[in-house]
Amino acid sequence: MPMDILIYFGLAFVISAVGSIPPGLSTLSILRRSVQAGHTAALWVSVGALLPEFIYTYVALVGYRYLQQNAFVEQQIQQLATVIFLLFGAYYLLKKRSADFTLPSEEQGCEQATNFGRGLGVGLLNKLIIPFWVVVAGWLGRYDISFDNVLLVMSFSFGAAIGAGAIFWAYVELGNWLVQRLGRIDYYTNKAVGSIFLVLGILQLI
Repeated sequence: MPMDILIYFGLAFVISAVGSIPPGLSTLSILRRSVQAGHTAALWVSVGALLPEFIYTYVALVGYRYLQQNAFVEQQIQQLATVIFLLFGAYYLLKKRSADFTLPSEEQGCEQATNFGRGLGVGLLNKLIIPFWVVVAGWLGRYDISFDNVLLVMSFSFGAAIGAGAIFWAYVELGNWLVQRLGRIDYYTNKAVGSIFLVLGILQLI
């Protein structure tokens, strides 16, 4: 069981980290706070954004566990995973570099909230975490990765939060550097992430 806990944690960490690399609402909000208010403020925003990552991942896995009881639904989710991976792969590979890449406006944050509350608010808005992990759980099910054990679900959810947190921390530490070169980084990370999704989609077909 201890080894299984580490495996589930590691899987979630890697998948979540890869999924958090492309600039999005949470990462750009953290980046913006890092540039505007400094290292400590941005770290608190990151910590606030981690809580929804854990909660939404846990909810997704528990929901998938109930869907898994229906063999037809499980099969459809696995097929959907193949389509989504291929579509995301093609999207990121074909996505052109943004000519005018801008950071989120202040209205996207929590105007009067603390930095922790700001991160919590941004994280709670990112409800796409739930369908993302449902699809991932369906894909992992093809390789006999199940989510019937509460401890393993907790470990996986924690790994997902920490994986996202590692990327959040990278955005904090490299804030100023990223601001100056974000358009170019966005282009190359799109290619890398797109390739990963395509490989995952092709593996589904094998």
